[in-house]
Amino acid sequence: MATMRNVLAHSIRLVSMLLAVGASAAKDGEERPRVREFQEPPTIRVLGTSARFRLEGGEGVEMWLDAETLGALALADAIACLPSSVVATRLPWPDIGSEGGPGAIGAEWSPAERRLHVRMGSLPLITVQLPDGGTPSRILLRHLDRLALLVLRPTGGPAIWVWVGTLRFVLLVPDAEQYLLCEVEEARVGSQVVEKSALLQGLSVSRLDEAGDVIVIGRSPAGEPFHHRHRVCAADLEERLNRALGTLSRTLKIEAAAGRFDR
Repeated sequence: MATMRNVLAHSIRLVSMLLAVGASAAKDGEERPRVREFQEPPTIRVLGTSARFRLEGGEGVEMWLDAETLGALALADAIACLPSSVVATRLPWPDIGSEGGPGAIGAEWSPAERRLHVRMGSLPLITVQLPDGGTPSRILLRHLDRLALLVLRPTGGPAIWVWVGTLRFVLLVPDAEQYLLCEVEEARVGSQVVEKSALLQGLSVSRLDEAGDVIVIGRSPAGEPFHHRHRVCAADLEERLNRALGTLSRTLKIEAAAGRFDR
């Protein structure tokens, strides 16, 4: 027959087990916080060979460019883009002063149709339709992280490649300073692991089409775990950059026409 002492001891062990299970469940719940999502898009900082001039491109795009890139933007009558969805790799570009050739990208201008046909050898890549109004003589072509200024003959034919440049990109996560005092256990841009310092100062990406959601996992200053996902749409980044380049090009041409660059 069980004694009162045995019953009491059994009850104490049962309560202790229930408390342990409850504590374990609470700990597990703490270690697996609900993912909090942020929809505000990151700012794009566009860097040229040197960040000598800083200009605002609008829509959360900062331009930190060199004089050559600004000059090409000012000279361009239109801007065309060879999307990464069409060509996802860096193809060879022609030598400066040439019209292209075998093994390199070429472009042919049709003034009657107002179309620029971009090809790789005989393989068509994309046709850019220019809007009516004026006769363009120079087009700035962007592909991934590269820019090229092309001169168009009035009578049409192969375009002449007169300048090429490169761009670098930094993504600035909105309110990144919230992580300054936090313990960041893991930070990623897509599948790329980054340091906390990069998260705070800006995330470098070689190509905008490779950018993905920013994931940040860690603990708050109070020790509470968090799991954040900052939504990043690569297509949105590309579109914002293209619009910003177009806006800056038009602004530079207006400034030059007004003679303000002489001041």
